Amino acid sequence: YSADSIISNNEIADLPYSGISVGWGWGNEGVMLNPSFSEQIAPDPSYDTNIPKYIPITYTANNQINSNWVHHTMQTLKDGAAIYTISGQLRPSSISANLIENVGPNETCKYSDGSYEGAMGINAYLGYAGIYHDNGSIYWNDSQNIIRNFCGYWMVLQGQPLPTQMQSSYV
Repeated sequence: YSADSIISNNEIADLPYSGISVGWGWGNEGVMLNPSFSEQIAPDPSYDTNIPKYIPITYTANNQINSNWVHHTMQTLKDGAAIYTISGQLRPSSISANLIENVGPNETCKYSDGSYEGAMGINAYLGYAGIYHDNGSIYWNDSQNIIRNFCGYWMVLQGQPLPTQMQSSYV
């Protein structure tokens, strides 16, 4: 588990698995059900809808993955991404202004004309993603990332919906 880490201005390339990986634990190890949260079918107007369902119980917080060039990752293994996260964050962490490209082995990703399948590809999720928030990932702010030439999905949010914000990314 890490806190206040900055991974910035790097070229990360030619890897058999994920390029950048942050977090530890599996499932909801890093989060717990918020005792203030109430699942109401017709919420009372006074009910605060900003109360999160889950709250982190971890040291991990304020990690920044910014301005990196991450390419040619996931060349051998599956079920990962150029940028991969798992477990909760105590305070919001960010993935921003990264250039992510060529995720997954080329022979799996390309059409016969050499173009990439990408998010709308026939095979969809082949075990590769641009950014992958795995089980228990919570409180990530993703913005202004460019993701291109990739297999499967540009983004994977695994498990139950958790508070993660995605803004102004380009695919």
